[in-house]
Amino acid sequence: ENYYYRAQVKAHFDKLAAIDDYSSAIALDCTNGYCYLFRGRLYKELGMEDMATRDFNKCIELGITYNSNLILCYAYQAIGQNDKAIEFLNLCLKENPKSNSLLYNAACV
Repeated sequence: ENYYYRAQVKAHFDKLAAIDDYSSAIALDCTNGYCYLFRGRLYKELGMEDMATRDFNKCIELGITYNSNLILCYAYQAIGQNDKAIEFLNLCLKENPKSNSLLYNAACV
């Protein structure tokens, strides 16, 4: 758990170190879909598309439990499956139709 939180901080100033920490967190708990999601985002920012896609697909495979619809929306959007992303975002909006952040996300997809 410490690796995950440390990676969250490092992601702002040292993406490669953050990737290492997410990888360490995954080694300890390979069912933590958030680690795959955030590591995938860093890979994508660094232009490592294959690694990013692998992590996003793992995130989708795990089907996150907390706030899963939004996480799956992000994962599908990241791999270019916008129709699936919209499907999961609509589920989020159904649960919380007045959420400004969800409405913003809907406008961006």
